[in-house]
Amino acid sequence: MHICHHYLVTMDSSENERVPSIEELCRKIPILSEYCVKLEDSVKRRYLEKIAEVGVDPVTIPDQQFDTECLPPIEAMDLLSYLVLETSFYTKEQFKAYKSLEAYNFLVSGFLTSIQGCIVAGKHIVTGKVRHSQRMNDALISVWILAEKDGTVRSAHCLGCKAGLSESCSHVASVLSYVEAWTRIRGQLACTQVKCSWLLPSFVKDVPYARMRGINLASARKLKADLDKTIDSLSENSEAQATFFTASRRELTVEVPTEAEMDTFYKSLDRSKIKPVALSLMKPYSDQFVSESSSILTIPDLFDNDNLNLSYTDLLKKCFDVEISL
Repeated sequence: MHICHHYLVTMDSSENERVPSIEELCRKIPILSEYCVKLEDSVKRRYLEKIAEVGVDPVTIPDQQFDTECLPPIEAMDLLSYLVLETSFYTKEQFKAYKSLEAYNFLVSGFLTSIQGCIVAGKHIVTGKVRHSQRMNDALISVWILAEKDGTVRSAHCLGCKAGLSESCSHVASVLSYVEAWTRIRGQLACTQVKCSWLLPSFVKDVPYARMRGINLASARKLKADLDKTIDSLSENSEAQATFFTASRRELTVEVPTEAEMDTFYKSLDRSKIKPVALSLMKPYSDQFVSESSSILTIPDLFDNDNLNLSYTDLLKKCFDVEISL
């Protein structure tokens, strides 16, 4: 009897909870972005449900309302909760090794820019742009994140990924990683000290040609380890934290090697099984790169001013005496 009554009450309450239509959700948002309007209905519904919490489409918020220092205090536990427990983008095993994931590669490689936030309806809206990992000339990918003031991640969206990956992709994870690093720096610095964004890796606009000595060949794992070490060593009374990344961004200085050191280096390269192309520019090692076909006589090699004085018959006889074998 009691069980049946409870079942009937449950049915009545579920029937009363009507799912709003897409048109009803749209009416709750004053201005929708062109991106949202063009989404398929199933994806559009989910997008509207997320932004309904703040009543505004993050894409339509003017840049003037954002601030690079207005970011939520997202911590590692918030990353675990959102990326592993909620969206299942990472497994627990992957997240334990998250420093080797693509998201952290984006962070330490300078693939993130314009990370900024604002507060709307009591919640933090964070926007950022992420560069493609392999296509440096493509347009940057826009990402927005919605979080509580305590750092709890409510939702996120990537405008550059397919619908199924838009809530939890490497681009979203990289922006979350940036804010998490910002939070750790913020906790170590006083408000009057250097900005957190100054200590984080700067955005790489392009990849220009440079001398080998001017290129930092450190791996993403090493760069991340250096970043963590710097953040952990920060303190309110320290004066060295502001100079760390300033110094690390300078061109790498390497002493010019001596001629003896270079000769030893070239000999080591020459002894390797695969001949490096650099030796093709260095004497005497360059001789081994010359193809044997270059010894074949060509027209300029056969030219002789004396031949101009020969008769046609004599010139033909001289031509028959020339032997060219391929």
